[in-house]
Amino acid sequence: IENKSYDKITNLRKFWEDNHFHLDIALIDLQHLWLLHIISNLESALTEDELVTQNTYQNSLLEVIDYISEHFSLEEDILRKFGYPY
Repeated sequence: IENKSYDKITNLRKFWEDNHFHLDIALIDLQHLWLLHIISNLESALTEDELVTQNTYQNSLLEVIDYISEHFSLEEDILRKFGYPY
């Protein structure tokens, strides 16, 4: 892993831990971290003067939307399994 990627991962993990975002449900926590990673990558591309084409931007947003949809579906399944009203 190159230093820039390692630093980004380290910073995301620190942000996560400092703000107590964890739910102590491993799969959900992992998905939340991955979503932060996807959004962080998009932010980096937009703020670091990288050439971002409309196609790249659209694909990144679609990736976020698809992942969120998958994530909420899993959360709803877990809530349903434990009889939690949502």
